[in-house]
Amino acid sequence: MLDNVRVGCHRLAHAPFLDRLLGRDHHVEMAVTSKAEGLLVEFHLSELANEPTASLPHGHQRALGIVVALASDPQLLLLDEPFTGMNPEETRQMVELVRRVRDRGVTIMLVEHDMSAVMELCEFITVMNFGQLLTEGLPDAIRKAPPRHRSLPRECRRCCLRSTTRRSTTKKSPRLKAFRCMSPKGGS
Repeated sequence: MLDNVRVGCHRLAHAPFLDRLLGRDHHVEMAVTSKAEGLLVEFHLSELANEPTASLPHGHQRALGIVVALASDPQLLLLDEPFTGMNPEETRQMVELVRRVRDRGVTIMLVEHDMSAVMELCEFITVMNFGQLLTEGLPDAIRKAPPRHRSLPRECRRCCLRSTTRRSTTKKSPRLKAFRCMSPKGGS
């Protein structure tokens, strides 16, 4: 796991070719290792640092992916369905991890079907159905939209709008994509 995060630190690992060839880049490797270990500690993954990635539970693998991305010091992080396949406890932990990422000053764009997590995390939401814009706005505005707004998929109406419509058991609900851009505190 530590080696995965070290790979993400590639922007720190600048050393002249000759220094690398002759093994005189020890200070660069130490800085990379230190940063990787610091990220694992910050995101509560340090106890798993020496574990093979393939043996990690699903939630830890997802968290590792975010930590590897953070190792390159991004300004913007796109998360595509980070809560998919997680149980409620893993989802709660991932929501907290995403908050910590935002608090580090990273802007996050989230694409997600889990409307509970979207409503909890997002400052602005865009709801699309098969590429068609259905609605967008602040979470409270979407939550308080009138129930007559039937163009929203059932998942959104059920979670966000508290609609009383019955869920159809014979027809599949349309896919829901919620896009959200989370800016760091004080950002626009």
